[in-house]
Amino acid sequence: MFTPDVVDEVRLLLTPSSDGDLTGLLLELLVGSAIVHDLEDDIRPLLLSEQEYLRTRQYALECLCSLKQDYNPYGDLAVLIFTASTESLKLAAQAIEYYSPSSFSREYLAGFLRVCIHLYPTERHPIESVVGSRYFVKKLIGSFDIDTTEYILDSLTQELACTCGQKFYSCKCRVTISKVISILLDRYFELKEAPFDYEKIWGWMCELNFSGSVRADQSKSVEVLQTNMELRHGIIRHAFSGLNDHEMINSVISRLGWHSHSGLTLTTDDYRYIIDFAFENDNVPLWSAFMQHHIHRASKEYQKPNALRRHMRLQALQKPELMRQWVKNEKASVRQNLEQNKTDYRLHRSSKRYTRKRQEQHKENIEYIQKNRELIKSGKHRRAIEQFAAALLFSPEEIDARFGDKKLVFDALYNCIDTITPDLPTIQNVAKLKCVSKHFQIVQILHAACLARLRIDGNLASAPAEPLFILKADSNIQYPGKSNEETSTLNAEINRLAFSNPSEIERFCREYIEPQIANATCEHPSVDRLRSDKIFKDIAPTLALEWLSKYTNMSPFARDTLFDIAVDSTSQAKVTELVAQKCAEILYSPVPEQPDDEPKELRNFWCIRAAYFLNESVGQHWDWLKSDKNMILGFNERSGRFIDHDGASWPRLTASKIEALLEAYFTHWPKVELPSHWGSDSPQEETAYRFLTDVVSGIASDTPENAIPVLKRLLAKTVYTDLHNQMKSMLAALKRKQAHRDFQPPKPAEIVRLLDHDDVVTVEGLRARVLQQLKTYQNEINGGELNQVRRFYEDFKKPETYLREVRSAEVIAEHLKWTLGGQFSVKIEDQTKAAQRMDITVSKTLSDKKHLLVIEVKGQWHPELYTAAKTQLKDRYSIHPDAANQGIYLVLWFGTHLEVNDRKHKITSADELKTSIEATLPNELRGAIDVFVLDVSNPS
Repeated sequence: MFTPDVVDEVRLLLTPSSDGDLTGLLLELLVGSAIVHDLEDDIRPLLLSEQEYLRTRQYALECLCSLKQDYNPYGDLAVLIFTASTESLKLAAQAIEYYSPSSFSREYLAGFLRVCIHLYPTERHPIESVVGSRYFVKKLIGSFDIDTTEYILDSLTQELACTCGQKFYSCKCRVTISKVISILLDRYFELKEAPFDYEKIWGWMCELNFSGSVRADQSKSVEVLQTNMELRHGIIRHAFSGLNDHEMINSVISRLGWHSHSGLTLTTDDYRYIIDFAFENDNVPLWSAFMQHHIHRASKEYQKPNALRRHMRLQALQKPELMRQWVKNEKASVRQNLEQNKTDYRLHRSSKRYTRKRQEQHKENIEYIQKNRELIKSGKHRRAIEQFAAALLFSPEEIDARFGDKKLVFDALYNCIDTITPDLPTIQNVAKLKCVSKHFQIVQILHAACLARLRIDGNLASAPAEPLFILKADSNIQYPGKSNEETSTLNAEINRLAFSNPSEIERFCREYIEPQIANATCEHPSVDRLRSDKIFKDIAPTLALEWLSKYTNMSPFARDTLFDIAVDSTSQAKVTELVAQKCAEILYSPVPEQPDDEPKELRNFWCIRAAYFLNESVGQHWDWLKSDKNMILGFNERSGRFIDHDGASWPRLTASKIEALLEAYFTHWPKVELPSHWGSDSPQEETAYRFLTDVVSGIASDTPENAIPVLKRLLAKTVYTDLHNQMKSMLAALKRKQAHRDFQPPKPAEIVRLLDHDDVVTVEGLRARVLQQLKTYQNEINGGELNQVRRFYEDFKKPETYLREVRSAEVIAEHLKWTLGGQFSVKIEDQTKAAQRMDITVSKTLSDKKHLLVIEVKGQWHPELYTAAKTQLKDRYSIHPDAANQGIYLVLWFGTHLEVNDRKHKITSADELKTSIEATLPNELRGAIDVFVLDVSNPS
């Protein structure tokens, strides 16, 4: 497929950082090809580029490795290892595997693994975007032989020691290298057979430290160390041999604990072996370190004989020095237990006193309640109903235990509404307290009282309307003692009884919500209730527009919420009018000097919305937005990846507005590497650049007429080179959409007529038929019996009497009308919407719809000869609703004696003129507009 003569063409396609899959596909096909040697300098940048896809880089590596001895990998390996990213190190490992680890020095392999150490996390279960990203390290180590494995183990563990100074359970400095060494140990035990050198193995493992453990079925080294008792006992003997100092013994024990290699974690059998080893060698400190103490405070289920303690007791009876240590340890254990008992005794006495006091107080409360039962039941005992309300709303399961009579609690709350009504605050005072995140306790009592009535009566019909009006402010609060269903029922009852009149609904909004909005210090006013509560559905849009227009200094939360309510509930025209009004107000106010001033935040709010709701992509609001590059983050909040655009009431950004965004911000946010994961904690540089590269796709949502010119302007600018491939794809799709928009496939009967009678059933067919007639006409002019060419001259004997464009068009139209037949309508100088003129139109009704073909006629002398195909035929005439963006550019050739394009020329024939015109035809017109030069020159 690839031969030396296509090397230059292939080289042009191997461009770094090109979007899409073409480069990767091409490299995949190039693997093993003979021309790879000629393309080595072009493929190497693709391998080394961090901006390329991993698969593309892997194909590049395969291509280079296929050169075998003709490719020296050490230079590229140095760059990949120095880069030290996960993908680069993975590629380096694959190259080492391809050429075999045996072809590299052991020092080189050890150095490579040292670089890979930083890829490993220190946490037990880190959050990672790619699972198995470091598997290549294990795969590479799996290709080492035994000698290489032992050498690298010696190299990595030679100077391994803690450098952070933390305790072993807090140490993180050795975790990453320990993970690499553990993989090497697995490979070692896969290759090595018993007997093992336990001294060497302990040297490799004694300083390892891990953040977790693994099972024997997950690690070969763990499996061998747990099952090979000879090796295990040898390591234990070597580790504890000659140790008589308690601190050194404890240090070794810590290296055999949960943070050490899982294969060395000590078991009960290991304890017995160490105790026997210490007994045989008269090592009292070691024997004492593993002494089993009596558990004084164990529960009965754990009070069982300790076989290891009994074994040590028998050993102590055999050697006096061990007995002395036994007695010493036992006395220390008893002393410690007594101290603990004293502490526990004091705590126990204090707890008993507190419990007894609580019980006495509870008994007095119950007696008081029974003694004053009638007063409390009437709801007139203020202190009692306060406690009852708190218990019902926050801990209803404790009512029986605390008060001894649940029915009394509900009766008291049921009857207290009339008692507390005179003391209820006004709704305005409730709003004031809401602004400082506080509430009236008496409103909470009212809430509990209404909840009690709801549970007893099933409704609130017996409650007065005014308290229910005030309770509306608190009714949406979800207390622990109230279910979601009760909250809904309570709200429904309040709405039914206190808000049946629209005037009461507006009164609540005016007296409770509006004062909160008017208070600039109220950060979270209750404006969201306009959206969440259905009784405000009718009035919310009007109030939202009114308050947005009236109150300038409301909190950002209130402003955002009210604007969203207005957008969702009112016509876009009203919102647009409000946005225009607010922009006009704030943009003519003084510019704030400090960036933290509130007027700046207000300008940002309205200018961003103006960018969406106002039609213009220029204006004072855009000037303000362009003055600060961080404003792009505001657009990201509205149109970024986390926004669900389905059913959104906000208008989308048009193609021209997206162009304005790119022009304003693209150069201020340089290209950065974008990770596959993102979120609210992403750096501003990533967020801004990601949005700018994403928002380009919104151009395709606009109409082709608006989007195509924008894309062409952006493609003409080199600053957007990184986005060009995406733009080109959109441009092609939009052109296809534009071409298919008015397309209607021919009906079966029309297809039959096309096949049987060569009938015209599409616009393309109409264009082809007219072209064929023009070619036939040319043949008749050249050699026909009627000498048709004479019709284009006043006096054929005088060449200077040639007809001008209009009269020539009449002659051509007459001929077309006669030759095409009655199914076609041929007209001269048809009128278009913009008062422009088109010379000839040919139309036919296809599939019950009129289709129009435009023919623009120009003489060879016309000063716009080379531009009329675009400026007149394409941009003016062929955009006619029935023209389907197609046409014919008909040029009249009268001979070499006349000027071409209003100037002297060297063109000698009609064919040469046709070729020169087609050479200047824009690419987008090719295939849609045909150039035809009619040769009507006078042979004389």
